[in-house]
Amino acid sequence: MGKHKNIKKQISKESTISLKQANRRTRPKYKIPTRFSYGFWRIFFTVWARLLNITPDKQSIIEMNNIDGPILALGAHVNGIDFAGMLATLKNKRIAFVVSASLFYEKFISGFVRLLGNIIPKKQFSADFECIKAMKFFIDNGISIGIYPEGRVSIDGKSGDIADSTIKLIKYLGVPVVFSYTPGGYLQRPRYANKMRKGNRLTAYSKLILSKEQVQQMGIPEIREVVKEAFCYNEMEYQENEKLSFIPKSRKIALTYGLDFLLHQCPKCLAECSMEATSYSEMRCKKCGNTISIDSYGHIYPVKEGDFCYDRIDKWYDFQRDYLWRIIEASENYSRSVKVDLLINDESKFAFEKVDSGILTIDKNGFCFEGDVFQGLSMSIKESPYITVRLGKHIDFFVDYKIYRFIFEEKGEPAGFNLAAELLHNKYHRIEKL
Repeated sequence: MGKHKNIKKQISKESTISLKQANRRTRPKYKIPTRFSYGFWRIFFTVWARLLNITPDKQSIIEMNNIDGPILALGAHVNGIDFAGMLATLKNKRIAFVVSASLFYEKFISGFVRLLGNIIPKKQFSADFECIKAMKFFIDNGISIGIYPEGRVSIDGKSGDIADSTIKLIKYLGVPVVFSYTPGGYLQRPRYANKMRKGNRLTAYSKLILSKEQVQQMGIPEIREVVKEAFCYNEMEYQENEKLSFIPKSRKIALTYGLDFLLHQCPKCLAECSMEATSYSEMRCKKCGNTISIDSYGHIYPVKEGDFCYDRIDKWYDFQRDYLWRIIEASENYSRSVKVDLLINDESKFAFEKVDSGILTIDKNGFCFEGDVFQGLSMSIKESPYITVRLGKHIDFFVDYKIYRFIFEEKGEPAGFNLAAELLHNKYHRIEKL
């Protein structure tokens, strides 16, 4: 009890700090990168892209060089290093990148992103006016903005929705808009594994999708359609068509590593959080023994007679989505609950500290956490169908100037909660765009 009282006292004390003071502590000290300092980092990351087996498209470089002034670069978020391909094709632009605010508290990287001065933190899936002000500051000083409007790395290798706030941002900034994409990036570093793989060489592309004049003249619906058309990709389909092969860099890492984080539901007996990696290329259901194998080309197939699976990752994930959707559609009071640990970002250490344990529940009203210290801590899903998720690990929520991180015991649950949030939002809160 004494520990809980101390935590409550500490949280209560922190909550009395004014938003202005909190903002002063958490916001980085922005600075305009000089051509010399930025040139060093651009060369570093261009070389890094080459080492990652990523080649910039020459025609893209020529086209980007012909665009005057700052731009808004919208990137397809297929892995955690997309920016390497974007930088390689936008050689004549100094770019300030917008990233998740949680990166400012991650070990090993927090000090680096704070030091650079041209990295803008964003509270994901929520209104963040400080972020918008920072972007305008850089644009007004001739610095381009790099942003990944899907808000997170693609879960299953397919494109995600673009929030209307991005379309409004395009109108507000009033600069040319570029789409940047490295096809095959998800295959090189899958979201579920979060580890680099070796395989075919990839090519990074950038193309102008809206000129400055078009941004000024077109309406919101027209701009939305242009952006939606640009963000239409399927990495698994691309791999199948191009016959691309990717394997882990080390034989110590299985081809199935992390795959059960994403494909956690057995397609044969329908048990959730039941799939587990059993060998380099195989996964098996703990409930019914259904066993599948995946090869370096992304093809999934049953191992023995009677086993059942879908032949691609995106198709299997679609099955999980459709199955859960049928359950939610058939129930007016669907909910999902599980035991979790709660961590909160510590401003003094630039890290996350555990503060509580309890039960996390999601239903049509959103998320609710009941713990020993926090009772009735709620997070809405009304504004967005997406949450910040680390497959197999945790989900994050940004509330004011705090990041609440929920750590799961069962590695398949983050994917389950992620899908539940998306589908419950679509059923109860989705507003069709005009």
